[in-house]
Amino acid sequence: MNVYWVAAAWMALALAASLISIRTGIAVALVEIVLAAVVGNLPGHSSFIVQTDFTNFLATLGSAILRSYSETADLIRSKVSRRSENCSLSF
Repeated sequence: MNVYWVAAAWMALALAASLISIRTGIAVALVEIVLAAVVGNLPGHSSFIVQTDFTNFLATLGSAILRSYSETADLIRSKVSRRSENCSLSF
């Protein structure tokens, strides 16, 4: 299988997920996960979607980045809410 075809298929899935996300208002990451699960379970999917070591690496790296991002966002959100509580009590 041609590497460029595999890359084009992955990019098409990402584009479809982002368009669905824009239309529905659901987070892109959630739509990507659902779309990947649906496409991965289609009969005959192995002819156009191939898992390589590089795509496994990208999936692992992406999940680690998303996890650290969500933990950081939760930490910032908790600090902002504590500061707003302190400001409201001071007035």
